[in-house]
Amino acid sequence: KSGIIPAGKTENINLTHTFMPNTSQSQIVFGRSPLIQGGGKAFTSLLGYPFGCLEQTISKSFPQIQYGDLSKAMALNVQIAKRENSDFNPASNVQQAILKLESQQLFNGGFGMWPGATKEDWWLTAYTVHFMEEAKRAGFEIKPSVFNKAIDYLTTKTQSTSLKSTATQSVSNGVVKTVASREAIYSLYILSIVGQPNRASMNYYLQNVPLLTTENRYLLSSAFKMIGDLRNATKLLPKNYDAKDNITDEFSSPLRNVALILNTLLETDADHPQIPQLARQLSAALASTPQLNTQEAAFSVLALGKMAKKTSNSTVTAKVLVAGTNLANFDGKELKLDKGIDNEV
Repeated sequence: KSGIIPAGKTENINLTHTFMPNTSQSQIVFGRSPLIQGGGKAFTSLLGYPFGCLEQTISKSFPQIQYGDLSKAMALNVQIAKRENSDFNPASNVQQAILKLESQQLFNGGFGMWPGATKEDWWLTAYTVHFMEEAKRAGFEIKPSVFNKAIDYLTTKTQSTSLKSTATQSVSNGVVKTVASREAIYSLYILSIVGQPNRASMNYYLQNVPLLTTENRYLLSSAFKMIGDLRNATKLLPKNYDAKDNITDEFSSPLRNVALILNTLLETDADHPQIPQLARQLSAALASTPQLNTQEAAFSVLALGKMAKKTSNSTVTAKVLVAGTNLANFDGKELKLDKGIDNEV
């Protein structure tokens, strides 16, 4: 279970049970951020990934842009090595990823998966532009020529309607549904956050909402929000996230999709009331997933890292009592308790 204890309030956590003595274990984790439920596992799994294809390279480096906020929130026991190329030197990793992506841009502005590739990958190109934009904001240097060519590529790709026939998780009996491609809507979102929106294409999908999955509605809503069109942003935004309305392609998965949605809301409306619930949903999914792929880990840590940044200046503290006796004090750093709490309140 997970939850939030409001400031100045007391919460009773009942760990009593009827299991046989000495056959059960209990653990409680306290923290100021949803990262405590799985963000650490996701982040450290990315630190261990080798540099490989461009998708892996960016997925590994993307969250390290926010390493400071992440490590502060999770009290990570990871030292930044002095060696320039170390896996534990976040700034170096981000800079190396930038150099690598610059070398893999094709003549048309898109990016290939591997060095020497002759064909670009549309989703990867949008993902790469997303990474470059976040890196630029954090102070990393990006070649304007590389960035602008990639923007031109996304603009050209989104000029035409992009649809695909696929079965979503909410469709049964082999029925196929035609939907807008995820690459197209993600690209429209990226073009909006970099300040070069493709308004004509955005308006087309706005007039054809049945083509949008729940995830794509979040992305397109945020694209309209970024350009100041609050009326259409509100019109498109779902009231809640339906995980069943999914298409699984372009490196996606249900976990990756909710992480992408959370990151999108944090980028465009950091105080939106859906954010706490989505963060808890993502954190719980991370905690229960034994193995994460690169996209799941990258978008999860990116989103939760932004949550961590929001809570990094929090000063909340707490006392943990068992049967009225003080067991521990929470001072802001992640606190894990597994002794003296089993079968207690």
